[in-house]
Amino acid sequence: MSFKSSSIWHDIKHVYDVVLENTFWTLGKSDCINLWNNRWCSNICLPELARIPYFDRARLYSVVSSVWTSTHWNFPSFIDNLYANFLF
Repeated sequence: MSFKSSSIWHDIKHVYDVVLENTFWTLGKSDCINLWNNRWCSNICLPELARIPYFDRARLYSVVSSVWTSTHWNFPSFIDNLYANFLF
């Protein structure tokens, strides 16, 4: 398999920080995305990614819109307390 080099990357790499600062996600209907069980931000679901034990997962049900404001995540306190080292 062969790959072509990008003629654009040479110019973009100089403004990469600006691109990152002005890039954002659009989730669409965040009230329909199961935060914990849908694979919406990785190829595995969040409890697996965060290594949340199976017995704690039973308490996890939220849609993305219930824990996301326009600027930050607002997770249930038991998640903040139990998994404070996990950064979303």
